[in-house]
Amino acid sequence: AGDDGYRSLCDRESLEQILRGAPRLALAGLPAAPAQFLQTPRAPESPLVSHICRVWVESGLSDRDWAEALRIFESELAEQPRPPGKDPRPGVADHDSLATEGRWTLETFSMWVLKTGRKLKECQTWFEAFDLDKDGMIGVADFLQGLVATAAPRPADPAGERGLVAALVAHRLLDAQSGSWDPARLQELLVAAQLHPLVGDAASLKQLAQRASTDFEFFRANLLALQMLPPFSIRIFDARPGG
Repeated sequence: AGDDGYRSLCDRESLEQILRGAPRLALAGLPAAPAQFLQTPRAPESPLVSHICRVWVESGLSDRDWAEALRIFESELAEQPRPPGKDPRPGVADHDSLATEGRWTLETFSMWVLKTGRKLKECQTWFEAFDLDKDGMIGVADFLQGLVATAAPRPADPAGERGLVAALVAHRLLDAQSGSWDPARLQELLVAAQLHPLVGDAASLKQLAQRASTDFEFFRANLLALQMLPPFSIRIFDARPGG
């Protein structure tokens, strides 16, 4: 921990504490460039923003990707239907609109994730994986961290801050996908991820699956490479040099 107590959010408890305790992020409160923001005096004053910027930079995603992600979030949010009875006049709000303001509903998230090539039956699973603060909505903080976990060009270091975010999302996706912990299916995933030392006979694979499904830290330390496989990743950014 640094001066603000959140300099490095590498453990699950600290991350969950800040995700649930920090004020809700709005698009207007996010910097234009994450790497540049981390060099400013404001960074320690904004632990959640600093965390998101750190994991974004660590993931290999660029400033241009960041701008595109914010554009996507804002564009989809603009298309989200207002709650029934919402008064369109500026300055007039009601309880329902305040509850959803600035965040995606399941329907809005589903419309977006379908565009990435996921199937309709996967929308709920991916929504729950992205909903890191577990508030039943996808805020911009959830969205950006979800992209760090699923759309980045480089694998995550299991021990790092981004590794924690990636492991949380990948573990939720595995948990929710029917048959993922089946020994035969797990063996296919291990081979595809080149985790050959973990491949064994049916009994050892069953034991591995049971432990990985119930022991998050074991999964994070040993199976995080699965995050780069197609079942747990999406492509929304162009393959181009970072900028």
